[in-house]
Amino acid sequence: MYRSAFLYHSKQLILSLVFSLYCILASHKSVATPNCADIISRNSEPTSFYQSLDIPSEVIRFLESNPAYTNYLTGMGYGSRTHAYFSGRVYKDWILIKDFLQDFDSPSVLDIGSGIGGIDILIARNHPKAQLTLIDKVEKGGFNIIQMAKDLIMRNSKAVKIQTFEPGAPEVTRENYDIITSFRGLGYLFPYDVYRSSIISSLNMGGVLILDLSVRDMELETSDVVVSRFGGKSSGSEYDKVIQDLRETIGEPVVISQNHSYHRVVVRRTIPRPLASD
Repeated sequence: MYRSAFLYHSKQLILSLVFSLYCILASHKSVATPNCADIISRNSEPTSFYQSLDIPSEVIRFLESNPAYTNYLTGMGYGSRTHAYFSGRVYKDWILIKDFLQDFDSPSVLDIGSGIGGIDILIARNHPKAQLTLIDKVEKGGFNIIQMAKDLIMRNSKAVKIQTFEPGAPEVTRENYDIITSFRGLGYLFPYDVYRSSIISSLNMGGVLILDLSVRDMELETSDVVVSRFGGKSSGSEYDKVIQDLRETIGEPVVISQNHSYHRVVVRRTIPRPLASD
């Protein structure tokens, strides 16, 4: 039994590493490689997720309305295969974080800058009793992205409790959360300080915070679009400052993946939250 389990997990790890390697190679235009959707298809788990994912045409239109997104798809060799790229990226995000979430049965989850809620689909599928709270701007480019996220999660999971709020909604800070996530958002597109106090006061003891922290000068957060969504500006990378702050207020940060622009950091709360009078 133990030998079978070892072989299974070894196979999954090898396939994940092969997938990551090909994705890295594919990002260099001078290297001809199979596209990542084909690599994923060799692993039954992400293939099953891809085949089960129901993405409405409106979501595809929203994704493809972003020039940066479509240019990236083309550069990675996907062409118009938005469905394959979206499901592959979401599944890869899930693989990185799922072990940190397995202790929670019915977690309360806060997703800051949720976009269309891709990672929340897999959180809801694996934690069907989860209570999800999504924060993002209601309207973007003519699309109601926060409603789109809620619909997409409900369409692709059995989630029964989903709240959606715009940035700055006071209701968010009145709740306590077991899991707080912000993928390619807080600390990457806009400064960590925007939600620092809310995170410190609302993350439960033993809870998990997952952030993508920029390791280069933050350029995108100063754009009108991002400032209008979340407020605040930053000059230069805040990585070292944020890491030290997390260490002093929440717990020891662990880097679980990294690339040239950001590190994905997981912090489990071991430091008690401050008293209301502090």
